Amino acid sequence: MSDKLDLLLDKVGRIENDVQELKTDVRELKSDVHSLKSGQSELYQIYRALRDRQDESDAKPDGMAMDVHRMQADVTALKEVQIAMQSDIAVMRTDISELKEGQRVMLSIQQEQQKILERLSIRSVSQEADIAELLRIK
Repeated sequence: MSDKLDLLLDKVGRIENDVQELKTDVRELKSDVHSLKSGQSELYQIYRALRDRQDESDAKPDGMAMDVHRMQADVTALKEVQIAMQSDIAVMRTDISELKEGQRVMLSIQQEQQKILERLSIRSVSQEADIAELLRIK
């Protein structure tokens, strides 16, 4: 019984470690998403500034069009990365929820086993008292 309890405690410990690692990963992903959003915003602002100056500028239209096209490709690429990261975050949230549920189940099992151990302990003490009484009577 002690081995099973140790095994359960070990599993709970590993689950807690996994949850901590997932939390760290989620924080890193959030930081990455924030950086991407900042970069995307900066690129979008640059794009708008270039587009506004194009009307006022004497620059060659072809050169400006190429710059705008490159920036649009960059924005599109950033959006694709952002969508992929959001999908990864959703998967991680699901995994975290499953880990939390597993942890709750393990805790429930552990509490039930603790109750059983307490009952067995009480019975053992009672039986030892009965045996002592019988030995005293003989």
